Amino acid sequence: MSTTGVLIFAFLGIEGALQPSGEVREPSRTVPRAAFVAIAGVVALYVSIQVVAQGLLGPALPNDRVAPLAEAAAMVVGPSGRTFMLMGATISMFGFLCGTVLTGPRSLFAFAQSGLAPRPLAAVHSSRRTPHIAIIVYVTTALGLALSGSFERLLVLTNVSALLVYIGVAVSASELRRRGVRTHGEPFVAPGGPLIPALTCVIIAAIIAATVSWIEVAGVAVVVAVATAWYLVKR
Repeated sequence: MSTTGVLIFAFLGIEGALQPSGEVREPSRTVPRAAFVAIAGVVALYVSIQVVAQGLLGPALPNDRVAPLAEAAAMVVGPSGRTFMLMGATISMFGFLCGTVLTGPRSLFAFAQSGLAPRPLAAVHSSRRTPHIAIIVYVTTALGLALSGSFERLLVLTNVSALLVYIGVAVSASELRRRGVRTHGEPFVAPGGPLIPALTCVIIAAIIAATVSWIEVAGVAVVVAVATAWYLVKR
């Protein structure tokens, strides 16, 4: 279970599609369908990679904690395979960062527009029409966190933050369905009724309990408490 809590980072980010979804045609139906297709594709890809790497490295796979896929590629085509795999990983990470910078600041921008964050974050660039202040604040904060902590510690904090958001989404989805709330036409309705959101909350709670220490719990709790107090004041 503890390993699952770390690896779940590889499957996070699907919520990023919702942040610029105001520019998507029929988002209430397009985004959920795209999410299911993306998750299925990612799972198939990751399982395939794991099977190939396990077949090449065997029991030595978990011993390489730096670049096991690069080592597997080197076994097949030599040093050039390792270089090619590392180049691919670098390009992939750069793409991930670009996607994060595209989607993440939109949340700060939306908070500011709703009065839940400082008003300057809602500023829009005069020519490029992007939330440039929110982007600068987001990137600066992320850079400071990246330089101040270890990768594994930041990974755990990222996972906990995202999983808490997922719990909120699961509860909200169940409540909005119960109330019949909808926008932008007929929404996509997932099967299972309230069972799926309830099961989601239970699984997420189990993952958090198995992977998070009291230090991370205290840190996240402080942030949640401050954010909640700020929301109540602004509301």
